[in-house]
Amino acid sequence: MAPVSHPKDNGLERHYYDACTLGIREYVVGINNSRKHGFVAFTSHLAFGEALANEILTIRQDRQKEAEQAKARMELITEMALSESLSVGGNDVNSDLLFKVLSLNPRLKVADGLNLACAITFGCKKFITTDRDMTGGGNFKAAVVALSSEYNHCALVICEK
Repeated sequence: MAPVSHPKDNGLERHYYDACTLGIREYVVGINNSRKHGFVAFTSHLAFGEALANEILTIRQDRQKEAEQAKARMELITEMALSESLSVGGNDVNSDLLFKVLSLNPRLKVADGLNLACAITFGCKKFITTDRDMTGGGNFKAAVVALSSEYNHCALVICEK
C-alpha cells in the first residue's frame, strides 16, 4: 500500500513526533527547524490529545513544582498545534495494521499502537519518541522496520532524536 500523502510535505521525508516529545523544548526546536534540515515534522491529532492529557494528569496530582512545569509544557504543545512547522494527520488507520503493531510488543498501549500505525500509514521514515516501551529492545525496532516495509515499502525507524 502506498503511504498517504499530505499536501504540505512537498515530497520531503517525514519524521513522526510522538506525544511525549511535543512538550519538550529540545524537540520543539527540531520541529521548528525541520524543513531547513530537509524533512517534514509530522504528528497526529491523537498525539496532541495524548500530550495534553498527560500534562493535565500531572497538574491534577497537585504537586506545585511539577504542575508549573506541566503548564509550561502545555504552552509548548499548544504552540506546536498552531505551528506551520508541523504537519498533522488523522488517525484513520487500518485495523489490521493496528493489531499487527500491537502484537509486536505486549507492553504497548493502544495509543502507542495507534501512533505507530499512523506513522506507518503516512510513510514516515523516523518515529521520534522518548517512550521506553518503544525505544528499548532491538527486536521490537527491527519488527517495526519489517512491518512498515511490508505495509508500504517505507521502513520506519524508531529513535530518540
